[in-house]
Amino acid sequence: MNGALTVYGRLPSFIVMLGTLSVFTGLALTALNGQSVTFFGDSLLGLVNTQLVPGVTERSSSVWCS
Repeated sequence: MNGALTVYGRLPSFIVMLGTLSVFTGLALTALNGQSVTFFGDSLLGLVNTQLVPGVTERSSSVWCS
């Protein structure tokens, strides 16, 4: 879809990407009635946990937000 708009419509690919991102984000929010979807499985939490100081485990998100 993005490629066709870029090639045949002669539109800049970055603008096309932003436009389709907005369209699909709006469709997802409409389909979910404005609810966000979060998923943190055990395998994903293993990637998020980090050890900055030996013996002290903190979540990366808490470090990024502070």
